Formats: sequence, C-alpha cells, structure tokens
Amino acid sequence: MVSVAIIGAGISGLTAAYRLRQHDVAVTIFEAAGRAGGVVRSERLNDYLVEYGPSSIEGIDPITEELLRELDLETQCCPARQPTHKLAIVRGGRAWLMPGSARAFVTSRLFSLPGKLRLLREPLIKAGDPAREESVAAFARRRLGNEGCDYLLSTFVTSVLAGDPERFSIRHALLGLSQVEQRYGSLSKGFLQMAKARKRQAAGSAPGTQPGRSRTFSFENGIQTLTDALAASLQEHIRLNTPVIRLQRTAIGWSVTTRNEGREEQMDVDMVICTAPLYQLSSLEIEPACDITPLKEVEYPPLSLLALGFRRKQVGHSLEGTALFVPVVEGLTLRATLFSSSVYPSRAPRGHVLLTNFIGGACNPLEAQFSTRKLLATILRELRPLLKITGQPTFIKHIYLSHSLPQYNVGYDRVLACIEEMETSLPGFFMAGNYRQGLSVRGALLSGHEAAERLLSTLVPEPALDR
Repeated sequence: MVSVAIIGAGISGLTAAYRLRQHDVAVTIFEAAGRAGGVVRSERLNDYLVEYGPSSIEGIDPITEELLRELDLETQCCPARQPTHKLAIVRGGRAWLMPGSARAFVTSRLFSLPGKLRLLREPLIKAGDPAREESVAAFARRRLGNEGCDYLLSTFVTSVLAGDPERFSIRHALLGLSQVEQRYGSLSKGFLQMAKARKRQAAGSAPGTQPGRSRTFSFENGIQTLTDALAASLQEHIRLNTPVIRLQRTAIGWSVTTRNEGREEQMDVDMVICTAPLYQLSSLEIEPACDITPLKEVEYPPLSLLALGFRRKQVGHSLEGTALFVPVVEGLTLRATLFSSSVYPSRAPRGHVLLTNFIGGACNPLEAQFSTRKLLATILRELRPLLKITGQPTFIKHIYLSHSLPQYNVGYDRVLACIEEMETSLPGFFMAGNYRQGLSVRGALLSGHEAAERLLSTLVPEPALDR
C-alpha cells in the first residue's frame, strides 16, 4: 500500500487525506497544534456563535457538493439569509447602502456627481493589456475612477482579504474581474451579459427542478462542522501536537522527522503533501534544499476580530445587507463589520444581534495589535454613530490572528513558479493551501483535493498476474 505523510490538518490537508483514503492510500496527518481544522474554528459562547476564521462558504461546485453529500452534511447547511451583494459602505461618517439598481445609483449619496459620471464611462474604457499585471487599485482607477477605486474595489480588498489594494494583484486575487474585462471589453457589459445568461438558464429549467444550493452558506454550528466531519472520518490517521521538523528525500521515498513531547521520531513514507502555511516553511528543513525565498516573502498581515453582541433594541440601524465596509480614505480604525446574525440568525440569542468587526490587515497592521480594552473603546466610538448603537455590548470576544491571509501581491507569479519548481525537483512532494487556488474555504478545499488527484495520477497500477 502506498503511504503518504500530510503536513497540516487544516481544510486542505483534511480534504487531501479524505480523497486519498477513498483510494485506499495509507495516510498519516501531522498537525503541530492540539486540534484539527487550522484557521477554521467555531465556538458557541453565551449562545453566540463566534467564528475565529472564515464564516461562510462562497459558491458551490461538484467537488464540494459531493463532499457534503458523502459526509452527510447537506441537511446541516444553512443558506445566507441576507443577499450577499447588499452592502453598506461608509462615506462622510455615514453608512450608505451600495446601490443595486440604476435608479438607486442615480439617487445614491455614496458617490458624488463627478464620481457617478466617471462610473458611467466604464463601458467606454478600453480593456487593458492582458500581459501587464496590475494592482487592484490601478485596475480600479483605470476602469472606475478614483471614487470607484476608493469606495468599491479597494474597500473589498481591505475589508474581506485584509490586503493592500495598491499591492494586491488583480490577476491573482480577483481573477474573475480581469477575465470579465478581457472577454466582454468592460465590467458593466460583462455583468449585464452574465445576468441575462442566468435568467435564460433559469427560464429554461425543467418544471419542478430543484433550485441549486445558495451560493453563500454555512452550517448551523459554524464552518467547523465541515472540518470536524472530515477529522472524524480520519481520526485514526491524525497525530496532533506533532510538528514536522525535517523532510529528507530517500532512495525510495521520504523520511519524515517529527517532534512530540520533546522526542524526535522518524517515519518513512512514499510521498508527502505539505499544506502548512508558507510563513511556517522556514522552520521546516527540507533535503535536498530548495530556494524558497519567494515563499518566505509572502506577507501574512495581523488581523483582529472583535465580536460584539447587543440587544436588538440597542441598534437603531436596520442591519440590512451583509456587512458594513469602511474605506481606508475615511480614516477610521474599523475595516469592516459583518452583520453575523443578520446573515445567520442562529449566531445570536433571540432578541440580540452579533456584529463581527475586522481591524488591521496589510493597510493597518499596528491597529490589529491593540489591546482588547483599547480596541473595544475605539470600535465602539466609531460604530455608535454609524449603526446608531446605544449602551454597552452584552457580549465581547476579541480574537487576534498574528498571521491572517496570504497576500496575493503583484509579482505572485514568482510564488507559484517556486511551488511548481519544488514539486518538479522533489519527486513525490506536493503542496496545497489557500496560497494556491484562492483565499476562500472552497479554494483551500479544492487545492487539497487537486493535490490528492495529482498524487494519485502518479501511481502506476500493479500489472495483473497471469492466471
């Protein structure tokens, strides 16, 4: 039986192991922490459900759909209650709903008259050179103007991806937008054509056809439901509190050296899948040595999450939509507030609301490191006028992430090329994670699945014996 060591029990590592076990491959998952799941962690405190990492799964595909079915999780999925395209954006000290129609756009006070006129010119702007890599900010200014950049695309990057739009690569981080521009000539034309195509598809569906799963969903008890189910199916194969410290290529495979309770142990395996975050690679000795300089340079900025619970009557804002985004140009510490209990009502007790606030990221790394006391005072001062909040929160939970999301900055081709070079020069070595196929839960899941498939493709079936 082929044996595989998997480094890391996050969503990528667990998915890869699950797929390999379906093909009777012997797997051992080494996890440095005392729990499986990686950055995915859900905790219910005082009847509030707090997510330490991602809170939703965006989009659905056949692989994810099949995994949910095999793990018997379909009945536990809960769709996002609020439309995910409905967002409030701060401008001039007030929260304005992002316009969702032509009429709303005309009357909206989110953009000035010159800003609106510039946005209306978007269909007339020629598509950029596909060979030239742009930052998100450069792409947005070219297509949408300064206000479109500051209050739309750049705000999404700072609020959702903890990134710096002046450095974030449109090609690698928001590839879909770049592809829309190249295919249709403009974003507005592309979105209009895609909307028409969806309507035609819906109209052409057979009567009684079941609608597809909501494009944004979670689980009744949080995203950890998924990693817990995967870990439970792999329980005998997971070794917690066991970091891998050395990988050595041998004549027939790999020697894996781990440390547990101060003792070093070795295991010989045929292949290795590494799903550890890139910032941890410096502590992993790999022989023969590879130049991993581009990987060590990938930034993982710090981020603070401040979950605040209030009685519903304490919040005067309708909390319509999914979240409140705060553009950097507004000069506030707050980057975004997710209306957690509006999207998933079970995340707060009856009669209460849960607001999850994001602080820090690549644009404001120092503010992420504020003490809980300073952060609470600052965020309450900024949130009160925006959401019309009175009184003190009934629930407080501060989560500090010293390393948040890997930054897909301009020049990320070097990172991907380095990973591919390692896999080519080190037979039987594979890598997977949210640094490869997208920053979302689904991206990490698909990366793990794809690594397992590539590994399986290298296996040569034994010839059948003559009878």
